[in-house]
Amino acid sequence: MMLDIIATNKWKRPICFSAPSSVKDYFNVDTFCLVEGWVYKFMPVKADREDYIPGLGSVDALNSYDILMHKSAWGNVNDPHVYIDPETRNNVYRPKTNILRVAQSLIHQGEKKKALDVMDLFFKYFPYQKFSLDMDDAIFANLYYRAGEIQKANKMIEMMGKVYSDNLEYYYSFTGRFADAYKDDIQNSLDMLRSLQMLATQNNQDKLAKQMESLFNREAGKFKQ
Repeated sequence: MMLDIIATNKWKRPICFSAPSSVKDYFNVDTFCLVEGWVYKFMPVKADREDYIPGLGSVDALNSYDILMHKSAWGNVNDPHVYIDPETRNNVYRPKTNILRVAQSLIHQGEKKKALDVMDLFFKYFPYQKFSLDMDDAIFANLYYRAGEIQKANKMIEMMGKVYSDNLEYYYSFTGRFADAYKDDIQNSLDMLRSLQMLATQNNQDKLAKQMESLFNREAGKFKQ
């Protein structure tokens, strides 16, 4: 069916997928797909190796920028009076991933201002006050550094450091068999604190790096294998 669609379409209309990973096991469509805004557009050329991720294709950064900034309609999840249910919280992963990839590709092309625009757009409509910061936000921080927005990157690292240290304090509050259930979470949180320290160091933010190192040492000292 996939081969028939491609053969008979004759490029009269775009062929798009919500996610190439859903069909990659039947046909290597992901190697011919480009992220274009919210969809994956099938093209008669192989994906750029610089932007290619197995199962997720490559990126059409400039067209994606135009779609995200000028053609997308946004809902109300950033409204402080709107409740974010678990399903909505899970669904934020797709726009987050796409915007990260577009921003990364734009920086690779030297379009730092456009990369900053799309990253700021994400946090405007998906504010961190309503969506917990996670390891993907460290990628945002790194991209902010690469685009020259040092203060925004530093702020993100500081916020993430607090989130992970607060999480650790919560995990450490359990004892016995309950504590054992959180060992993987503790290790992951400690790894993130160390990663934040390294990210600050790599970008010559010595004061912030020492702050993250202090957090790591404090929390690691409480961990019992």
